[in-house]
Amino acid sequence: MASSTRQALQAATAALTPLLKKADLKFAEELFSIGVALSTSIQLRNILSDPSGAEKAKHGALNAVFGKKVSKEAVAFAQTLSGLRWSKGGDLVTAFEQLGVYTVASIAAAGKDLSTLEGELFSVQQLIDSDEDLQQAFSSRQASTESKVELIKKLTGKK
Repeated sequence: MASSTRQALQAATAALTPLLKKADLKFAEELFSIGVALSTSIQLRNILSDPSGAEKAKHGALNAVFGKKVSKEAVAFAQTLSGLRWSKGGDLVTAFEQLGVYTVASIAAAGKDLSTLEGELFSVQQLIDSDEDLQQAFSSRQASTESKVELIKKLTGKK
């Protein structure tokens, strides 16, 4: 990880920390959704990760794409991330994924459900590791993130 991305991720984590007090799983899901959208749209990813891009243009793009789909808090947080310097556009996508996971873990820890979360993650990982078809499904670059999420839901029986 390049130095600028490391610094941006530290700043993003610091910006997320105060939001975690009120965060719920919906907020985490919104972070994942933004990350998915960025991973599938090179144009949007380039606009938001361009260090020379105008802040107003970045905020406008985020509002246009996500303004009616996610909470104001998620849009504001995405605006914060778009203002940071990322080494490459893919690092911004990775940041949304990592911060989404961090949010889920923080919610679980606050609710004293961390051991339950750890157990569920371990079970899913064992299931995937034990089945070659599942390994291929989750490692495939052709499969969308949405289809992978749906597969996890089917495997775990969650909605």
